[in-house]
Amino acid sequence: MNTSSANPPNVPDLPPNVQLVNKAEIQNLRQKLREAQETLEAIQSGDVDAVVVSGERGSQIYTLSGAEEPYRIFVEQMREGAVTATEEGMVLYCNKRFAEFAGLPLERVISASVSDFVPGSAWKEIVQGLSHSDDVKVETEIGRGASALPILITASRVATTEEPLFCLVVTDMSAQKERARLTVAKEVAEAANRSKDSFLAALSHELRTPLTPALIGAHLLEEDPTLTPRAQELVKMIRKNVEVETRLIDDLLDLTRVTQGKIRLRKEEVDLHHIVTEAIKVCASYLEERSQFVTTDLKATARHIHGDAVRLQQVLWNLIRNASKFSAPSAPIVIRSWNDEQGRVRIAVEDRGIGIEQHILPVIFNPFEQGGEEMTRKFGGLGLGLVISKSLVELHDGGQIEVHSAGKDRGTTFTLCFTPAVIAVADVPEVEPEQPPAKARVLVVEDNRDARRAVTLWLQSLNYHVTEADCVNEALRLAETVVIDIVISDIGLPDGTGYDVMTRLRDRGGVIGIAMSGYGQLDDVEKSKAAGFVDHLVKPVAPKALESALTAALERSKVGVG
Repeated sequence: MNTSSANPPNVPDLPPNVQLVNKAEIQNLRQKLREAQETLEAIQSGDVDAVVVSGERGSQIYTLSGAEEPYRIFVEQMREGAVTATEEGMVLYCNKRFAEFAGLPLERVISASVSDFVPGSAWKEIVQGLSHSDDVKVETEIGRGASALPILITASRVATTEEPLFCLVVTDMSAQKERARLTVAKEVAEAANRSKDSFLAALSHELRTPLTPALIGAHLLEEDPTLTPRAQELVKMIRKNVEVETRLIDDLLDLTRVTQGKIRLRKEEVDLHHIVTEAIKVCASYLEERSQFVTTDLKATARHIHGDAVRLQQVLWNLIRNASKFSAPSAPIVIRSWNDEQGRVRIAVEDRGIGIEQHILPVIFNPFEQGGEEMTRKFGGLGLGLVISKSLVELHDGGQIEVHSAGKDRGTTFTLCFTPAVIAVADVPEVEPEQPPAKARVLVVEDNRDARRAVTLWLQSLNYHVTEADCVNEALRLAETVVIDIVISDIGLPDGTGYDVMTRLRDRGGVIGIAMSGYGQLDDVEKSKAAGFVDHLVKPVAPKALESALTAALERSKVGVG
């Protein structure tokens, strides 16, 4: 800026801090101010996209955009549909997502009516809701027919300087609806499973209960020396077929539990050699009828495992009976045990029977598989034993079952494999239980008259004193007047349960109990134990099993009245 050092003519003297500026400089300043004003107005009107600013670091470019730009991008890219509409429902704006929901190009949605895409009742609900509220949510559908999409509309009113507008946010509810559907389906399936379990438990009880008197009655008659040989033969036939029926029922119910993954084991340390011996005893009468014999070669030193003795015995007697069934009369059956190179314990059941053809081996453990219809007709059965056995074996530590056959008429070998348990003490020799104390006093509680009488007759033949009751109240009344050492009780009774009987008698002290029921699932066994029963026998109860349970229970409690 140019300034003069002396005052012009006719200008009074000025203070030293005041300088004069000529007209040219004033015009220049006015021009710069005008340009600055025009730049500000251009920025405000949106006509300027960027500004170049010179500074110490050189020229810097600053981009100018409206404050609403980020929000516009957000609305365009969000996963929800967005709509601005008039009160009458005309679409003034929508994003691409809403157009996708509608299944139309964007240009065909703009200026259309919202009710062209959603039911008119939904739009009416939105209008009515916003008439007395700031926002409203409506669940409805967009589209028509099978392609209709479930949506949630969140609507709000926007006040403008002109007419009011509605803003709609549209959310796809397909995933939420599917999750809700799956949840409901899961609950329905679980309820159906619970109903099926209840039905199977009731069916088990109803099927098993009538077999108990038949089985015990047949055993009693078999021991009657006054029967003629012809009668003995008929009784033996009855007993055998009752046992077959029992096995079929057990297999069907076990298969159901296996397929549902509901079999639970009661594991303890068990001696597999003892299991083999007991399984052979169970099959003794069956083998005797076919003049067959089992030889054993038990050489495993590490033979104890952590397992369920009852289920392991079930596996072995199933394999023994199969070996017997598919072998000729008088044919030998061999059971061997050994420890392999990995230290596992192996048990093999070998027969010299009809063998298994190679194309059958891969499916031999499938349900109902018996090697074809001809085999089923010839040998009978349901073909469930092996699939159940496989499942039971695999529930044990390292449990495996293998099958080998060289072909038709070349025999079959089934081999079980387990991981041995680590035991800290030497093997304890087996001790045979003592005979039951003479004249122990037994209360039999059973509402089925035939089953009750059959159990009573069997116990009386073993020199027990027996008192009978057919309901809870009768059992408790008798317990007030008769000395009782042990109670054998059904679970389902007309006026309560066997649990009620046992709980009341246990509270009085000195009475032990055995549950005897058609309900045989693990939950039933655990309920019996909780009520105070020392054992739970599943109907139909074989006489020898009942005798063994009584002996064990009385020995455990040291009860015996002479």
